[in-house]
Amino acid sequence: MAGKEKFIIPLSNAGCEFPLPALTGEMLTKEFGPGSVNELTVTTTPEMGVTHLGPGSPALLSTPWMISWMEKAAQRLLATHLDPEYGSVGYRVDVRHLAATSIGATIRVRAVVSQVTGKRVVFSVEAFNEREKIGEGWHERVIIEKKRFSKATSIEERLRSLKIDLPQAGSAIGNYLPAVLHRGLLYVSGQLPRREGRTEFSGTVGVNLTVEQGYEAARLCALNALSVARQHLSDLSLICGVLRVAGFVRSAPDFGDQPAVVNGASDLFVQLLGEAGKHSRIAVGVAELPAGAAVELEVVFKVD
Repeated sequence: MAGKEKFIIPLSNAGCEFPLPALTGEMLTKEFGPGSVNELTVTTTPEMGVTHLGPGSPALLSTPWMISWMEKAAQRLLATHLDPEYGSVGYRVDVRHLAATSIGATIRVRAVVSQVTGKRVVFSVEAFNEREKIGEGWHERVIIEKKRFSKATSIEERLRSLKIDLPQAGSAIGNYLPAVLHRGLLYVSGQLPRREGRTEFSGTVGVNLTVEQGYEAARLCALNALSVARQHLSDLSLICGVLRVAGFVRSAPDFGDQPAVVNGASDLFVQLLGEAGKHSRIAVGVAELPAGAAVELEVVFKVD
């Protein structure tokens, strides 16, 4: 450490390039720019220490802990000037540890903005104990939009929170596949309102079934489509959107409210996936459907 130990830590994946459009005035306050400064004072504690000279020797402040406080000074400075919808992540750091500091000492950490380019902000960073400078270098951070990196609730999590159990996926009863995955799209074959091997909604909407019953039939078809998707993918969390729904409603000749029936499926997908559950759709009336079912549904999912 006394020999000016140098640490260069790439904090991002070297193969990852951040998209960096120019900063907008709404992202940062006008007061932020080169010369903006932040200082932190820290009392070193045993967990920050490392022993270089073997058992019984005094613990000294470790380099990673010193760097972490340098990063924190830079992060807090940037955070105070950022719009709440934005945050920052450490991108790179290049720091030299110049002198040893014992545990229990007070150190002062300083971060100064030296350059702002696009969404990248470079800070010069320094650390001092009561007697001398103990570290110096630079740290680069990248501004990000928080919602782009927030973890979305998966379909599996939403199903659990809503206490919805999927029906058991049925087998194909012809020379076709229940689902086909191609180039990130999962095509699910037509699903009927079936549960535990029997059709729960048989009949004709507008004759012996109401629109409300048709709505529930479409919802059950959508649950069966998800069940087939789970069987094919093993994990519904891989689904990141619903692209298309084709709904076929067994209807009376003068019935024209098929869209209200197929809403049973559409509403479920939006309930589970939010905006990503919105999709293109057709809702048509037909004279007959397999097994006398009231509704049949075909779905195309987008898979991550």
